[in-house]
Amino acid sequence: MFKQFNKILVLVGAAGMLAMPAFAAEPTADGEDYKVKVGGKIRAYFGQYDAGITGEDAYLTNYSEANLQIKVTRGPISALYEVESRNNKEGTTTNMRQVTYNAGGFSATIGTCKPKASYAFSWGAGTSTSATKATFYDGLTIKTEADGLCLGYKAAEALKVEFTQYNVDALNKDSANSNKTGLKDGSGMQFGALGKFGDLSYRLSSIGTITDDHMGGDTTSHSGNLVGLKYDMGIILVSVDSINKVIETGAGIDTDTGESTLAYKTTTKDQSLQLGYTMGNKHSLLLTVATQSIQADSAGALETVNTFTDGVYSIPMAKGADMRLVYGQKSEKEGEADPLVASFAGLGMFAKF
Repeated sequence: MFKQFNKILVLVGAAGMLAMPAFAAEPTADGEDYKVKVGGKIRAYFGQYDAGITGEDAYLTNYSEANLQIKVTRGPISALYEVESRNNKEGTTTNMRQVTYNAGGFSATIGTCKPKASYAFSWGAGTSTSATKATFYDGLTIKTEADGLCLGYKAAEALKVEFTQYNVDALNKDSANSNKTGLKDGSGMQFGALGKFGDLSYRLSSIGTITDDHMGGDTTSHSGNLVGLKYDMGIILVSVDSINKVIETGAGIDTDTGESTLAYKTTTKDQSLQLGYTMGNKHSLLLTVATQSIQADSAGALETVNTFTDGVYSIPMAKGADMRLVYGQKSEKEGEADPLVASFAGLGMFAKF
């Protein structure tokens, strides 16, 4: 049923692309009817990290992320390519490549899909990167990033709807620390809506995926949803986010004991609150408090509760550039055990171009 529905949606989307009129100028001489835009941003943090583990000393560390993007627009078609680099031990990787058709408020993209409605307003806790997730709330619990077909329609500033059909299971990943590696065979669909009414913004997202080897084997289903609200009047900012994710693990064989294991589901629930204040000199303070509970319904599984308390003080240096003083703390508590508290304090810089 799910697979048939996927096929129908893809066909409908393709038909819609062909039916939409092309709002493009008449072709001109080669080299005169296209635009090229190059941009990017870099954020880097250096400071002391304390894992909170007995017998392990605090040490200096670095969190950094750089993105370079080139976008070429020709008539109603635009092509985007982006590379990304993180930290001093990771190489440069392709982050996004996509081709988009635009016609009025309608858009259709083939390639890397990264729905904005799946990001919490509090994502990154003010650091502008998930590279700091060891102690800063990342807000990316149901964020998906993989190849597929993305359809969007912006009716007004107050409403943009988006639909994404993935050709892989974009939600259930083998690697929790990677955007695109660790993706499993399968499929997925995401529906989202976002918009703004004056100072009030909202984000709504729902995603369902299936892990499927396409060889007639067992499949597992996963789901997630997000509701986010932000009130930003310039001086004062308040945002709240609520996220829920359910990942199913199928029955199998324990590799250590050789015994059969039953299927189970793991539920992750996030709640976050973000408060911001911008001063007369344009300096700003952003505070983020978030809790994340992780509970499997298998026998004997203990609930893990992560609590984040993060602060970022930004000092503008120029347009699109600032310095930041940051402090992040993560408390991880499993069952009735004492919590493990990790922290990071340091200096950061941010620039975009």
